[in-house]
Amino acid sequence: MNQVRNPLFTWSLTLALLSGLLSRYLLQTGSPVMDMSPGIQWVVAILISLVPLAGLGLGVMSWKRKEFKVGWSIVVIILNAVQFLLVFVRVAL
Repeated sequence: MNQVRNPLFTWSLTLALLSGLLSRYLLQTGSPVMDMSPGIQWVVAILISLVPLAGLGLGVMSWKRKEFKVGWSIVVIILNAVQFLLVFVRVAL
């Protein structure tokens, strides 16, 4: 395992958790964003979806660099992919 000062794995995990919190807060039923037009909701969803996409890229780079065990990198990649999909599911509902 390479000792890196700011491992990409940590950044990827942080972005996955941040995107989950942002989407839960901004895209829940009672939030001000959900009272706006559907076009604005989709713009917000697209902007929020950029966070897990960045985390997904960092997770893949972490996997390629073999910073942590392969299993943890795959878990973070899957978590970012699920967060990305959940953003659009919340807007569609």
